[in-house]
Amino acid sequence: MRARQPKPAHVPRLWLMTDARIASDLPRIITALPARSAVVVRPYALGNAGKEASLRPLRRIALAKRHLLLLAGPGDDRAYHGRHGFRGHAKSTPVSAPVHNRRESERARKAGVAIVLISPVYGTRSHQDARPIGRRGFGSLAAQTRGLAIALGGMDAERFRKLRNDGAHGWAAIDAFARDQKRNWVPT
Repeated sequence: MRARQPKPAHVPRLWLMTDARIASDLPRIITALPARSAVVVRPYALGNAGKEASLRPLRRIALAKRHLLLLAGPGDDRAYHGRHGFRGHAKSTPVSAPVHNRRESERARKAGVAIVLISPVYGTRSHQDARPIGRRGFGSLAAQTRGLAIALGGMDAERFRKLRNDGAHGWAAIDAFARDQKRNWVPT
C-alpha cells in the first residue's frame, strides 16, 4: 500500500473535463470559470495542433486564474489525472483518479489517491451506454475511497448541492460548460 498522497492546499469544487465537443471553446470556458477551479485536459480533446502547442494557451489562462490544471494520462513530472499509476506506468501517484466501480475505488484507496472523480452519477452524453450509479452509489464509492470525491456525469450546480450530504467535495462536467447549455455551473 502506498502512503496517502497529501491533498493539495486548495482542492477546487468546480472541475472542467475536456473532450472534443468543447475543444474549440476551451479558452473561453477556462477563462469564464471561477478562479481556482480545476481543468482536466484530455490529450485527444486538444485537436490536431499537437499536445504541447495546444496546451500553452490553456496553461497561460489556468495560471492567470489560479486553476488546478491536470493532464489526463500517464504522469511525468506534472500533475495528472488517471489510473496509470495503479499499473506501474508512472512513478508517482496521480493527483486525481477516475472511479467507476468498487474495484477502481479500492485501487484508488490503496494507491493513496487524494482526489477521486466518481462517475457516472447521472446519465450523460459522454458515456450514454454507462449505467448511472445515482446518489447512493456515489455515496458508497465516496466513503470507500477515503479521498475527496468529485461527482461527474450529468452534473450541474443544483445536483452538486444535493450530493454534498453524500460526500461530494465538488463536481465536474463537460456539457454543463458547453456554449449551448444554460449557465448552471456557478457553485454555491
